[in-house]
Amino acid sequence: QPVIMTDQSQPPVEFAHPQSLVSHHLEKGKTYNFTLQLKCPGDLPFVDHNFKDAQIKGVEIPVSDPDVKRPAKPGRPSLKAGDGEITVSWSAPDDNGASIDRFEVRWRRSGGSWSKPAVSGSPSRYTVGGLRDGTSYEVQVRARNSVGWGDWSPSSSATPRRAASVPGAPTGLWATEGDGQLHVSWGAPQNGSPVTGYTVSWSRNGAAVGSRLVDESARSFTVTGLTNGARYVVSVVAHSAAGDSAASSLAAFPKAAVRVPDAPGLPSLTVGDGELGVSWSAPDDNGASIDRFEVRWRRSGGSWSKQAVSGSSSRYTVGGLRDGASYEVQVRARNSVGWSAWSPAAAAATNEAGSVSIAAGPVNAGRTNSASCGSGNDCHDLRYTISGLGSGPYVLECWFNGQRAWRGQWSGNASTGCYYSSAFSGTVQVAVDGVKSNTITVTGTQRRSEPDAPARPSLSGGGGSVLVSWSAPDDNGASIDRYEVRYRRSGRASWSNWDGNGSSRRLRIASTGAGVTYEVGVRARNSEGWGPWSPTATITTQQAQASVTISAGPVNSTRTSRGSCSGNSCHDLRYTINGLGSGRYTLECWFNGQRAWRGNWSGNSSTGCYYSSTFRGTIHVVIDGVKSNTITIR
Repeated sequence: QPVIMTDQSQPPVEFAHPQSLVSHHLEKGKTYNFTLQLKCPGDLPFVDHNFKDAQIKGVEIPVSDPDVKRPAKPGRPSLKAGDGEITVSWSAPDDNGASIDRFEVRWRRSGGSWSKPAVSGSPSRYTVGGLRDGTSYEVQVRARNSVGWGDWSPSSSATPRRAASVPGAPTGLWATEGDGQLHVSWGAPQNGSPVTGYTVSWSRNGAAVGSRLVDESARSFTVTGLTNGARYVVSVVAHSAAGDSAASSLAAFPKAAVRVPDAPGLPSLTVGDGELGVSWSAPDDNGASIDRFEVRWRRSGGSWSKQAVSGSSSRYTVGGLRDGASYEVQVRARNSVGWSAWSPAAAAATNEAGSVSIAAGPVNAGRTNSASCGSGNDCHDLRYTISGLGSGPYVLECWFNGQRAWRGQWSGNASTGCYYSSAFSGTVQVAVDGVKSNTITVTGTQRRSEPDAPARPSLSGGGGSVLVSWSAPDDNGASIDRYEVRYRRSGRASWSNWDGNGSSRRLRIASTGAGVTYEVGVRARNSEGWGPWSPTATITTQQAQASVTISAGPVNSTRTSRGSCSGNSCHDLRYTINGLGSGRYTLECWFNGQRAWRGNWSGNSSTGCYYSSTFRGTIHVVIDGVKSNTITIR
């Protein structure tokens, strides 16, 4: 159909089959409005919109320099592959007379469809993300200026890949301990770059001993030349192009090859009535603990019988044998590897039939004194009647209340056989060379016990001390050998203690201070132990201030004659004591600031502190914690 086109400056032009229109006589820089009209049958107008890059109907199209063109095709872009992405960079092409205002980037998997173009805000770089690692992609770039888009650049290809990382540590490290060696095995790392090799290293006591590089296919290595029983630390590190892994390490101890135990030595046999007691020494276990023994026996020339015995045992009694018959006995040992060879055979004949009878015996004073029957109780021997077993020595077993308490060699002397305490009640039986006796029943006597608690102690005191006295409690059959006094200020948690012998029932607590309330208790001890504490007594010391005054005293000829002052005259001190009461004190003698003596004192000056006639210096005393004046001897 005909087309009519007008540019407002010329009359409309009608073309039967137009392909292009050139409008002449236009001025540069001026905007013109073109209208394209399609003549349809019936004169129905239709607007076409296929004129160049502009919408045609009523569109203002700037008229530009006819020499300006679309940008040139960019060169092949540079690509840098990353983890799931490709960074695209390019150089700007020739703009052909109009500044480039935009770039577009498109990409596709090799052989696939192109993506929707992405507009780059940068004039030379764009990063395409969300790509699949390991897949090859093609990328193109084009540029646009005011005239339009240029052609796409040639394609560049790249494959995104995850960044290389060091391998993980070798897995499942294990060491098999051998004789002077360790066989080390491991698994490949579970992640990271491909392994190019492994280094196995070993150290002892923190010092490197050796190392070996093996190829990437290796999964084990044997370290030799090691010391059995020493602790070694073995490490394995994986190598790759990206770097080395962390080390997998373990500690192990080389050891000699484990073997079956050695054969036990010749067993010892103890003859009984119808039985043989077998004992042996454990052989070398050769690296694995012995968990079982086996004993076998037979009448000479007959078939073997055997019995398994725990590995912790070293004896077994073979019973049910014929009296007066000869038997052979052997022993062997087992560990985790297997059974040893049998020991050499020991031979013995059982006794002819015999009998043993026992009865309660007398007190054995020697055993009582040694406290073998428990402190405070008497020890009783047994009386024995033995027939058919010869004259000894025998193997004696002592059984109390059905439990064997002792087994050993016995001469037959009653005073060295089985015995029981006077406090024991129950059944007694013996076995002599395997022959069991009759059973007797013993009823024990009342056992001695620790003392009763003393009665509440009596307390008296002056301004600086408290005198404690008490009566002896019931000793319950064992003499009291010691008393203990404890005291504390009222309300305090901890006690102070004084330990004295059983003959003294009096104590002065010194340095208590005046006007202070004290709590005091006493208990007694005998050979059975400490008794309970007495009821607590309380006292408040007097407010009066105690004092002690001393002065130089006369020569004490008794001390001088005994040579106590090394050939010189001995001088006593004179004492003036106030506020400490009378009786027994605690006295301290101080010379030139040094304490020379401390002990109990009756108050008699002739038994108190003294000094030599050659002494020069200062003297003072302390009585029940009260310090005296100081005198100077020149």
